[in-house]
Amino acid sequence: MDKNLHSSLNFIGVRINNHEIMIKSKPGFFDALTLSKHPSKNSFYQTIPLSDTQSVSFYYYNKRFQFTYQNQSFRLFEGNQRLSEHVVYNILNNFIVKEGNKASYLTSFPEDKIRTAKKKKTRVLAESKRVGE
Repeated sequence: MDKNLHSSLNFIGVRINNHEIMIKSKPGFFDALTLSKHPSKNSFYQTIPLSDTQSVSFYYYNKRFQFTYQNQSFRLFEGNQRLSEHVVYNILNNFIVKEGNKASYLTSFPEDKIRTAKKKKTRVLAESKRVGE
């Protein structure tokens, strides 16, 4: 990240106070597009500046997590517990990282769907004749 760009962490939710947030829903492509084009016009999104190295607490599925941002790196933890990669990925899915006029977000693809194979249409050659005349 370029130090001259204004970087922030954005989310859909409520700021409880300067150090606590409550996430309401996950962002999508439209949200990232909106933040990159018109960031100041929409108060629907909450912003946390990333230039600070302060710790921020937030609630996710009734658990309290904390993250810090330092040297272009996020550190996410719950108390003294080490979080699994799956949990960290699910949590970071809730945020949009904005650098200047660029917005990035994580998304997860749906589980692989098993699709039934397309049946080939069989061609039938038929001929009809009257029987018994």
